[in-house]
Amino acid sequence: SGILGMVMGAIPGVGEDTGGWISYWSEKKTSEHPEEFGKGCIDGVVSTSELTIPIAAHVATVLGLNGISEDVACVITDKYRNREASKDIVGLHHPKYAKISSVEEAMSLDFSFPLILKPAAEGGKRGVSVAKSPEELDAAFSYARGEAKTGEPIIIEEYVAGGHEYS
Repeated sequence: SGILGMVMGAIPGVGEDTGGWISYWSEKKTSEHPEEFGKGCIDGVVSTSELTIPIAAHVATVLGLNGISEDVACVITDKYRNREASKDIVGLHHPKYAKISSVEEAMSLDFSFPLILKPAAEGGKRGVSVAKSPEELDAAFSYARGEAKTGEPIIIEEYVAGGHEYS
């Protein structure tokens, strides 16, 4: 199914292209009308990566096809909003985090180094870096800001040793 392709696309080293092809071929194999694949019969639009979620939603909306709405596309790609929405789930642990707009604001927080900085809505590791000391904070903030969309907030988090970073 498409879920298998999505899972395969999330495995490091396998990549989104492989996941997309697995999704395509598994859906074609299980389709009620496999003969229509590749012939222009489009029922809906889906994204194969975080970067194309808003685009897929827009295309689906404009063409009147099945797909997620543009409002949903904005919400599901907002890392800060999703942290806030899930912060009270029992058993789901978050590092200390905040939304910041400047290095000075970051320095005013009661956070311990190392710190992770990242844009709130960019895909994968785009704009993500670790500042191990106050001296590295300016470069980490600049990198996150440079990869972020105009006006998009930056998220700062305490680094969790031994953990995995899932943007």
